[in-house]
Amino acid sequence: QNYNSKECFINALLSDPKNPCLWSYLAAEGGGEVRSKSYSSQACQIKAADIWCKLASEGGGEVDGWGFSREQCNSAAAEIWLMCGSAGGTRSMQGTCRQDHSSKECFIKALSLDRKNACAWSCLAGQGGGEVQGTSYSGEACQIKAATEWCNLGAGGGGEADGQLHSSNDCYIKALSLDPKNACAWSSLAAKGGGEVKGKNYGSASCHSKAAAIWSSLVAEGGGEVGGRSYSREECKIKVATAWSHLGAHGGGKVNKENYSSKECYIKALSSDPRNACAWCNLAAEGGGQVDGQNYSTEQCRSKAATTWSCLAAEGGGVVDGQKYSRKECYSKILSLDPKNACVWSYLATEG
Repeated sequence: QNYNSKECFINALLSDPKNPCLWSYLAAEGGGEVRSKSYSSQACQIKAADIWCKLASEGGGEVDGWGFSREQCNSAAAEIWLMCGSAGGTRSMQGTCRQDHSSKECFIKALSLDRKNACAWSCLAGQGGGEVQGTSYSGEACQIKAATEWCNLGAGGGGEADGQLHSSNDCYIKALSLDPKNACAWSSLAAKGGGEVKGKNYGSASCHSKAAAIWSSLVAEGGGEVGGRSYSREECKIKVATAWSHLGAHGGGKVNKENYSSKECYIKALSSDPRNACAWCNLAAEGGGQVDGQNYSTEQCRSKAATTWSCLAAEGGGVVDGQKYSRKECYSKILSLDPKNACVWSYLATEG
């Protein structure tokens, strides 16, 4: 006897009615009759979501031979509620969904299960915001939350969202389409070579220019919020220095309608953060320059860079230009500037 896909799923559910994947497959087929009971596509989806939630409450479990953690089960249920919301909500159905849920309520249910669901935050923003787990979010706040989660997904190398795979680039572009003031997303997109945001192409230099402009504005305001996180004025100064330094490394560019050469970018970086060793090295390569009214020759810039790396090494390492350096790496940087420094060679030896 021949069986079509729907009949296969129905027969499988007779043997394994607690398999959420089978209910989702049947939903995709438009629903069907299982054990003499008719289920609409939406009823199948709700059945799947309920099973995922039950598995999550048990700490996770096995489905189709694959192990799922509690977080993965909650995420799977959240995706189903997101689909229901996108379809206009749910209607009460005996034995499955016992009450009506509007689109907004579906998105809130999705986020109560998985607060990292960027698509659900975007959809809730489109509904004017709402209350998630006791906290009220405006439409704008939801957009920022969505952008932040896209950034987080991008930082992890990309991943699946809304039933599709997204690269890191895709994630940062998604984030910026929602929150164009997210300086961190601009910097991350720059590191990936840039991309198209809202129909406009941005190269790496242009992305660094955007980041520099945003951080500069926040410095002037005494600090502020980026991607849902608060930054002090000093933190913003370090961030803007990194953006200027990276812009210089890309040949300079336009910030707030004014053009800057590479050298000018490094000087701007050091005016904001004189501990930026990379900017001192790059300014040395440009023949030196004037920082905060004082002239520095090439050798003086190299000396400043070495001193800065030494201070960082003494602290056990740290972050320069947005990159982490260990104590050992700091010693290596010093020796690249001053290869005759016997003391540092000794320190490096103790680091293995």
